[in-house]
Amino acid sequence: MVWPLSFVVAPLVLHRPTRSALPSSTRTHLPKWVSDHPALVAGLPSRSKSLIPAVREGLRFGLRFDLLALENGRVRAVQPRQPRTKGELKELLRSAALVGRWIAKSENPSTVFALLGMRP
Repeated sequence: MVWPLSFVVAPLVLHRPTRSALPSSTRTHLPKWVSDHPALVAGLPSRSKSLIPAVREGLRFGLRFDLLALENGRVRAVQPRQPRTKGELKELLRSAALVGRWIAKSENPSTVFALLGMRP
C-alpha cells in the first residue's frame, strides 16, 4: 500500500472497539463499513494524530531491519511470514493484515483519507 496509508492502519487496529467492528474479509467495501460505523470513524482523526510518532518509528524500524521495503512510494513486508503468537497480539496482527489488504485495494488513497475524515 502507499506509505501514507500506514497511518490509517494503527488507529483502526489498536482501538479495540474499532478492531472488533472490522469486517472479517476484504469483500466488505470501505464506504459501506464507514456508513455502518459513524461513531467509530468520528474518533479516527484524533487517534491517528496521537499515533503518528509511533507509526513513524515503526516504519523506520521495519525499513532499517529489512522487515519492510519501500518501492515506488509503496510499503510492503519483505518476508511475509506467519508469526508464532497468540492472544491479543495474534488478533492485532491478523487485523492489521486485513486492514492493509483492505485499504490497499483502494485505487485512490485520498478517497480512503476522505472517507475516514483524515488528511494525509
